[in-house]
Amino acid sequence: MELSIDFETRSTIDLRKAGMHAYAEHPSTDVWCMAFAFGEEDVHLWEMGQALPERVANHVSSGGKVYGHNVGFEIAIWNRVMASRHGWPVLDPGQCHCTAAMARAMALPGDLARAAAAVSLDTGKDMEGRRLMLQMCRPRRVDADGTVIWWDDADRHKRLGAYCKQDVAVERDLAKRLIPLSAAERTLWLLDFEINERGLPVDTLLIQVVEEVADTALVGLDKQMRRVTGQTVPACSNSGRLSEWVNGNGVATDSVDAATVSELLNGALPETIRHALTLRQEAAKSSLAKLGAMQISACSDGRIRGLLLYHGAGTGRWAGMRIQPHNLPRPDYTQNEIETILERLAGPEPQEEKVRYLETIYGPTRSVLATCLRAMIRAKSGNEFICGDFSAIEARVLAWLAGQQDILEVFERGEDIYLHTASKIDGADRFIGKVATLALGYQGGKVAFAAMARAYGVEISEEKAEDIKQGWRDANAAIVDFWSALESASMDAVRFYGEKTQVGPITFRASGSFLWCLLPSGRTLCFPYPSIEEREMPWGGTRLGLRYLGINQKTNAWESIDTYGGKLAENVTQAVARDLLAEALIRVTDAGFHPVLHVHDEILCEEPVGERSLDELLGLMTAVPQWAEGCPIAAEGWQGERYRK
Repeated sequence: MELSIDFETRSTIDLRKAGMHAYAEHPSTDVWCMAFAFGEEDVHLWEMGQALPERVANHVSSGGKVYGHNVGFEIAIWNRVMASRHGWPVLDPGQCHCTAAMARAMALPGDLARAAAAVSLDTGKDMEGRRLMLQMCRPRRVDADGTVIWWDDADRHKRLGAYCKQDVAVERDLAKRLIPLSAAERTLWLLDFEINERGLPVDTLLIQVVEEVADTALVGLDKQMRRVTGQTVPACSNSGRLSEWVNGNGVATDSVDAATVSELLNGALPETIRHALTLRQEAAKSSLAKLGAMQISACSDGRIRGLLLYHGAGTGRWAGMRIQPHNLPRPDYTQNEIETILERLAGPEPQEEKVRYLETIYGPTRSVLATCLRAMIRAKSGNEFICGDFSAIEARVLAWLAGQQDILEVFERGEDIYLHTASKIDGADRFIGKVATLALGYQGGKVAFAAMARAYGVEISEEKAEDIKQGWRDANAAIVDFWSALESASMDAVRFYGEKTQVGPITFRASGSFLWCLLPSGRTLCFPYPSIEEREMPWGGTRLGLRYLGINQKTNAWESIDTYGGKLAENVTQAVARDLLAEALIRVTDAGFHPVLHVHDEILCEEPVGERSLDELLGLMTAVPQWAEGCPIAAEGWQGERYRK
């Protein structure tokens, strides 16, 4: 019989900012109550100060199944608070099952309230109780002598307990509607837990220094802003005053947010306004907020845990948590230059001198510091990082799935895919070949091509972009056919409920309330509540297309989503690339490596210096699974003390 549990906790630190690992180890963190239920029995409540019920203790000690929603939090609180401080038996992650992970694997929302609504549960999350929980998890006040006063009156205790019990009831009902993880995915989920528990080492001392230098530079930027604007704008962060000043000096703008400032700076401006907006842009380097996130998320041993969210995207790829390692800025300098910068930053001279040095040799201080963010991730003393990165994995997988034979042969021969692509397009050079490869594989058009070229700093007219797009499509007929075949097969699967439709190694079938897409690995993608709807096209007119309910990756909203052949090609390509990464993670772990992070198509391991080699890691990563036979996998990498790109 399974045991369902849910904790309600309190602490002087913010769980959302610190993350569950740093939160659970903090001395102020404690547990108000735990709701629990065996199978379909009544939900019961354990409260602070009570003994753990013997039946619960025996169930956990004997390895019985334990369910929770985002059960990693329950494991952290159980083991780091209740087991270590109060003598509860240790909860083994191997006996735990996560309904949030199960929901995300079915492309449903991961949070309990939305997941329950998505599957139309009769029971729902107690949102009024949630507001009380958010109040009681923080101190009512902290007195001058450091005494912490909590919200602990009897009425609130009773209401919080009812809220906790309701969560267990909802979690239990939700679990009945979800499909358990397959054996392969459960193995991967447990490995994901292990990697998150291992944590990523960061250079906390250097992070503090870099924060101080960034703050010193900001003081200087604010001083310049006051001078440039004639004391009208007191600080770079004062967006309202800056917007008024810009408008008052003859440049119309509704905002000085990042996108607007970038757009304005790309045009003609009076020099004074250009200077002020450049100061604003430099001061607003949002990536530097990661420094504070690194500090607050680091556990007492200097490692940040819980950085990866299993099945964070509908394709099965992971999402980044805490410091968002998936979107660290790409460096503008070589690794040797970064090492030189860091050595100077770690020196004893005043922060003002460090700012002056950076701006004299490298450029604006805060931009320079942003490019060094990856290097704040540093292997602990006596260890080194060994990192492998799949090479052009999406282009390889797409060509393999679509049967684009000439592209497969280019990869097999180890030739430059960008030069090959350029050779197929009239008048194209390697840059055009690169942008075409990256922008056009998923049915991107002239606008997508021009936008990506612009991101690389090159302006290309839409007329030229249209010619390049058409040239690429003419040269990649199998991929173009793959788009339309996926669209037709997915819609036919919805039309002919229960029947299988196939496109090469991809199979669609509608069952229950879902459209399932079987991948070569045996894993399935899920498209909830599919339908075929008439929709307007950007170029005019209407046509039938596939629609389903899903999570908008930009807004995180659960909403109706239209899809098409190119988007489906992107889905299955990224899903297969994810499965290749997943199996590589298992292989390198079985071989004794210690992954501490993986980002997109990259695996970062931390090993004792000299004990493992890069060639060994790359060999394990590029072993081709039987189900991917014929897919030309390659990888490259590096070894070193600090994380790099």
